[in-house]
Amino acid sequence: MNETAAEKKRARDRRYYAKNKEAVLARQKLWYAENYSTIATTKRAYYLANRDELLEKQRADVEGRRRRSAQHYAKHGERVRARLQKWTAENPERIKKSQLERDRRRRARVRSATVVPFTLDQLEQRLSMYARCWICGDPRWTDVDHVKPLAKGGPHMLANLRPACEACNSRKSATWPFTTTISPTR
Repeated sequence: MNETAAEKKRARDRRYYAKNKEAVLARQKLWYAENYSTIATTKRAYYLANRDELLEKQRADVEGRRRRSAQHYAKHGERVRARLQKWTAENPERIKKSQLERDRRRRARVRSATVVPFTLDQLEQRLSMYARCWICGDPRWTDVDHVKPLAKGGPHMLANLRPACEACNSRKSATWPFTTTISPTR
């Protein structure tokens, strides 16, 4: 094909895709599902054959991002700091929740527990389903409790987290299996 014919074909393909986007994506998804094992085997073989080059490229990409970030900060550091201070002042609750979640993930890693990543928004949505301490029913819960404690091999994931008041969370501690025979103090 000469250059003009190739350009015409690309334009025709773009128009077809724009008109039939859903059908094209459905066909691609079906093809991928039908050929997944072949694709996975091919990708794995390529990775193993080119591992060193791929890792070096990844390192170079990371270094490039770090260098560009440092250059940006050097040039616009005052503006970046001002924006960060403003956001921090406007979102103290978000920062506190983020720090608590980071501490929970760290404790889970230290204990070699399974950690399934989730966002703060997902955690808030999960906790909003309960609205009360899951042990005593107090609506003034303040802590997030691992139902199966990390110390007993529980995972750090949304399904294992529930709201608890400070007293119940302290009393429960690392008890597993947990039964509600602990009498509430309220």
